[in-house]
Amino acid sequence: MSDRQVLPLINRGSFTYANPGLIHWSAGCVAERLTDGIDQLDGRRVFLVTTRRIAGNPNLLGPLRRLLGNHLVGIYLKVRQHTPARDVVAATAAAREARSDLLLSLGGGSAIDAAKAVAFSLVTSLNLTDPNLPSRAQDLGAMLGMLHVVW
Repeated sequence: MSDRQVLPLINRGSFTYANPGLIHWSAGCVAERLTDGIDQLDGRRVFLVTTRRIAGNPNLLGPLRRLLGNHLVGIYLKVRQHTPARDVVAATAAAREARSDLLLSLGGGSAIDAAKAVAFSLVTSLNLTDPNLPSRAQDLGAMLGMLHVVW
């Protein structure tokens, strides 16, 4: 018997998490679960946060647009790697202007992080364009014992 253990390939599932609260993955999970999830959250005006790479793939964005139909009120498709603050500012402004009541992220970590930051900015009215914000964030990070604040 070999020292290497072969793990089965997991290609479908769901798990709960702190934020976002529920994550599903598999081929076809968007079509199977998205509309029920939106209904559970009483979403009527969905705003999509994603990356150019995802938005440029017609096999991803096209079916999602059709599935959301009139519920889709806006898209921010310019999230870059590591979710720069400028992207969050622009996405927040677009989501506010669209009067969205639900944010949907499509993609990996940067899109998810951007949607969380947009939600926080919308709820708290945090002004990410404040020129003193980077130094205030660094001061807060130092108080909390953070090692590094990326701006």
